[in-house]
Amino acid sequence: MAQHTEIMKEINRAYQSGDFARLLELEQQQITDASELQAPGDDLEKACEQLTRENQILRSQYEEIKAELRELRNSTHEGQLVTYYRRSQKEGIDFVGEIVAVAEKEREQAQEIRDFVRDFRDKKITIKTFMRGPQSFSKDDLVAALEELGIVILDPDDMF
Repeated sequence: MAQHTEIMKEINRAYQSGDFARLLELEQQQITDASELQAPGDDLEKACEQLTRENQILRSQYEEIKAELRELRNSTHEGQLVTYYRRSQKEGIDFVGEIVAVAEKEREQAQEIRDFVRDFRDKKITIKTFMRGPQSFSKDDLVAALEELGIVILDPDDMF
């Protein structure tokens, strides 16, 4: 009875810590102990049964790991990037090239805004021109850029 209590304590510890490998090990140990208590029989048959059980446990672990990987692929930003990258490769799309092109465009826009603000600072443009924003930006572009900076424009028509 004391041995049974110790085994149950070990099972509880493994379960609480999420150590599924240890739980499977304990289960396998119990199966082995139970088979040793049975009447002596053909050792080869017992070995085959043991290997079959171990294979089933390994298959189960393999399926759990595959499910965890699928979950990580679908639930994390990095996993979604990998999925999109692989899909774009199959479709012949240059994923990295697209990201570089978007980053380049954003860099150019940031430089244009910087130059525009610099012109205002250096008094090359009026406040009225400054309030209208750079010519290449639409009102929606400016509002979106300001919102990305955490600046909320309640009524864009009042500003531009």
